[in-house]
Amino acid sequence: CRVCDQMPVTGRLEMHEIKSRARLRGHAPEEIFCTTNCLMLCSTCHREVTEHRLYLIPTTPYGADGDILVRPREDR
Repeated sequence: CRVCDQMPVTGRLEMHEIKSRARLRGHAPEEIFCTTNCLMLCSTCHREVTEHRLYLIPTTPYGADGDILVRPREDR
């Protein structure tokens, strides 16, 4: 998992797109499902990201191929 750096003992690894499929609607599948846009997360971290409790921020132009900053949601 790119967030917790653990291999799940139970559960599975899941693919997460940095730019969502909805945001990239109309683009070629090669642009959506590529290593610069997709990364593997355990099911627990994936849920945290999709429920907007964690944010993944690419720090290089290489997207998911580069370093990813993981930020918790800041409740106000």
